[in-house]
Amino acid sequence: MAYLVERIEKCLRAWEDLWFLVEAGSRAMIALGKPPVMDLREPVLQNAPKFRKKLLKNRQNPVNILDFLPSKLWDQTIYALPNFASQIAPWCMHSRRLYFIREDLQAVLNATSLDGVTWEDIYFPFPSFVVCLQKPLKDKSSNDYDLVMVTTTNHEQIGGHEIPVIDFTYIGKACDSYQPLSFANRENIRYRMEKGQWEHTRQLVLGFMKKIDSPHKPFVRSFFFGFTSESRALEVMSTAQMISDNVKKDQGSLWADDVELNNSAVRVIAGMCLYLKTLPFGSPHQSEWRPVPRSGLPDPRAISNEAQVCTVSSCYKLTTEERVVLGLEGTIEQRASYELSCHFRQGHWRRAPGLGHDPNAPKTVHVRPCIVRKDRLREGELPGGSQAIV
Repeated sequence: MAYLVERIEKCLRAWEDLWFLVEAGSRAMIALGKPPVMDLREPVLQNAPKFRKKLLKNRQNPVNILDFLPSKLWDQTIYALPNFASQIAPWCMHSRRLYFIREDLQAVLNATSLDGVTWEDIYFPFPSFVVCLQKPLKDKSSNDYDLVMVTTTNHEQIGGHEIPVIDFTYIGKACDSYQPLSFANRENIRYRMEKGQWEHTRQLVLGFMKKIDSPHKPFVRSFFFGFTSESRALEVMSTAQMISDNVKKDQGSLWADDVELNNSAVRVIAGMCLYLKTLPFGSPHQSEWRPVPRSGLPDPRAISNEAQVCTVSSCYKLTTEERVVLGLEGTIEQRASYELSCHFRQGHWRRAPGLGHDPNAPKTVHVRPCIVRKDRLREGELPGGSQAIV
């Protein structure tokens, strides 16, 4: 668990390195008579070195996040890393909380339909929180994402109006292998600039930039959607699919593998929020908030020092057959058997007893996924089409 929390810290280090390199690279390009990567008057280049100190005091003095964001999307190949400040600042201010979802529960939630569930039914426990997944989500390039930062905020629109926005930010395993710039690395770049060795500076910057992020193995990626009073009544999955389709259309093949990733994340996280409401106070399936276990003294400059973790587990005891169908055990051949006509039924959410005919009643009762007509299976067999349904 500790390494997942440390990944947030490492991602912040990558963000800091990014803007240091962008500034150095821009100065080198100007000196060489070429267009800079970014205008040196950009507020983010001047303010990025101060961000960590302000972040550590964010609860006493909220950060003006616009001082730490680029004024425009200057490079799509780096995905969401330039905007990481807008996700981590609310998390540091509002919660520093992480929910760790056990693999069994994640499989159950992923196999639970959200048909009929609207955004009005979803209650987020904090304005910003992180969900840690025991089984990573994958995109079509097989990149793993087991850390999802969920942020609710207001975005100012044209005309001065603000609308609520939900942001899902994925922090990938690719970030684990990143080696942040050392003090010596930074001093070497500064020394080359002082000596006027601009081509050498440019080459150093390019070398380090290749290690920070890649369109094929991104550290961070995100998608968000805004709400109007009408859209809150829309179904969760139809909204998520609509936003993903719009992003795919606008950005082309670069973002094409986000669609299934987004749908899976929304299904699990929205399901977790509904599931938490079903657990009674003191349930053993929701642990108390605990500090992240560490060895040695904490780094006083690390933003993750105050992070606390809650482990959420499944209240259902899955049978061996159900674990195989949900992909927790067994082989692909076992999950793809087509021997019998019984089937695997997705879970779903329904209204409380007595409120079934009330369209305004929230869906708070979870009906677990299960194997229908299990009695028709012989020993060792599984229902046909299991893999496709899950």
